[in-house]
Amino acid sequence: MDTNKSSNKLLIVLIIILTPLVVGGWIWALFLQAPATPTDDAPTEPPSQGTGPDDNGNNEDATDPNLARARRDTQRKYDMDRVVAQTLQYMTNNQGQVPFTGPAANEDGAWTAFKNNYLDLPDNTFNDPNGEPYIMNYRGNATAAVGSGPLVFGNYNIYIYGAARCEGELAIPVENGARRVAFRYALEDGSVYCVDNS
Repeated sequence: MDTNKSSNKLLIVLIIILTPLVVGGWIWALFLQAPATPTDDAPTEPPSQGTGPDDNGNNEDATDPNLARARRDTQRKYDMDRVVAQTLQYMTNNQGQVPFTGPAANEDGAWTAFKNNYLDLPDNTFNDPNGEPYIMNYRGNATAAVGSGPLVFGNYNIYIYGAARCEGELAIPVENGARRVAFRYALEDGSVYCVDNS
């Protein structure tokens, strides 16, 4: 019977010692550990686009033009993702409406106003990495797959198609797509980046 009592005492001592350690571990894991991922859905910043020197003092972009071009195209893709994020914000602020998705005549102005109010912030102009301002170019509602349009690198046009979604580099028409918009931009590597608000 004494063995039973000493076993019980040992068990009680172990519980008294281990309980704070286990509970403390849970508290640390739940409350004190930093979150592993961002908590909002905003686009994250792209990798550094700078052309500064590497650890040896060499300007890596000057020695590798392909790397420089790839960095600029990465920034352009981030910029187009930002257009989508701000389009969704515009829709939130305007009962689900997009800036404009009707006939193309004279409607670049609605998208230019959107650019001015949502993308050209007071201290952050919305420019291509080459330094030229992006141009919002509304092409009307997509009536057929758009893939061989007038996209030429270096004209800084963001081509906008109403009632459309992206499929690869193409803008594809969608039925009942009054609130759907696709954006296409020519990249320096010769491809086209297409992104939509769906």
